[in-house]
Amino acid sequence: AIQLFGYDSRDELASVHIADLYLVPEERRVHLEYIMGHGFSREYPVRLRKKDGTPIIALVSTVSVTDAAGGTIYCGTVRDITEKNRQEALLNENEERFRNIVEDQTEFVCRFRPDGTHVFVNEAYCRYFGKTRDEITGHRFIPAIPLEDQQRLRDHLAGLTPENPVASIEHRIIMPDGSIRWQHWSDRAIMDEQGRVREYQSVGRDTTEKKETDHALRQAHEKLNMLSSITRHDIMNKLMTLRGYTRLIQNTVQDPEIRLYADTIDHAARAIDEQLQFTRDYQDLGIQSPAWLVVADILDQVRGQLELGRIRLETRVEGIAVCADPLFSRVWYNLIDNTLRHAPQATGVRVTAEENRDGLILVYEDDGPGIPADQKERIFERGIGKNTGLGLFIVREILAITGMTIHETGVAGKGVRFEITVPGGMYRKDAGKS
Repeated sequence: AIQLFGYDSRDELASVHIADLYLVPEERRVHLEYIMGHGFSREYPVRLRKKDGTPIIALVSTVSVTDAAGGTIYCGTVRDITEKNRQEALLNENEERFRNIVEDQTEFVCRFRPDGTHVFVNEAYCRYFGKTRDEITGHRFIPAIPLEDQQRLRDHLAGLTPENPVASIEHRIIMPDGSIRWQHWSDRAIMDEQGRVREYQSVGRDTTEKKETDHALRQAHEKLNMLSSITRHDIMNKLMTLRGYTRLIQNTVQDPEIRLYADTIDHAARAIDEQLQFTRDYQDLGIQSPAWLVVADILDQVRGQLELGRIRLETRVEGIAVCADPLFSRVWYNLIDNTLRHAPQATGVRVTAEENRDGLILVYEDDGPGIPADQKERIFERGIGKNTGLGLFIVREILAITGMTIHETGVAGKGVRFEITVPGGMYRKDAGKS
């Protein structure tokens, strides 16, 4: 008691009237009436104060005893619950704050048991399904799911384990009016001590509009690609005819001026053909989802597509796979093709890999003349270069789809050095060759 009330000695505390220990005098009067009425009090809550006036929230247990002279003596214990009370108040405040956050969410939030009985739903969940909280909580509520999606959903929930308690799924749902909607859910399994699912906690949102927009965009892309393919095919047929007649002129006409005109026409036709090839590559960019591609396999594939001739291709990228657009092979095709076209004295190309704090670096090097310092960034711009000026432009575009970057860091006169940076999480080092 001496320590609790902050006094220096037993005698000092004994000299204080009990009434002075109450923070609110009225609470002492009510407490005494309770004791006289019951003969005791057990863990009766009161507010007391220390010597320095600091409030104490306490539980007081008291009994009244009659002494030899017939007077009443009160004996009791005091338990300080100030900190406990403060923590409970803080907990209640945090719970209220958390509940407000959950209720303000536009996403659907719910908790339910494996049998479908819901123990919590937020207001957004109730609004979406057109039900009150009382109609859902404490009851088995399982929204209607199309038959084709039911097994996939069961497998999804069954796949949640103590080792992998969180997963996401997108599936359809049948609304009360019979319409079909799409939902995306992130589900967490809450386990008991034996590792059995006790509850699921789920956060979801309606993705119908996004699905419909994606579908419309895919259809638009398909139609545009079809139009582009048909147009390109027709133009290439006309180019074939044009170049055929141009070669005929070149082979049969002796007039130097006419032959010069024919050479100019043929050069322009070749440029148009290369531009058409670019449109074919670019129209497919980003259409298909990124995939894990083994770099060594891609290089072997490109090796078979190009006439390397004098060039010796050396690769040291065994076991490395990257997450990239399916056009990733075009990156290496264009890099090697550039060496073949623009570095006639080059004899070797080397592709290696190294790690740093930014991720994985795929390095492409040749022993040609290299790139002048003032051209190292310009070569990636559209229209810059000796040919169509599109090769390195599309290389950078393909890599950017999955967050990869490319820079030329070589020394002019000693060959090119292209560094492709693959961010962490977008590469693997244990992939086997297919």
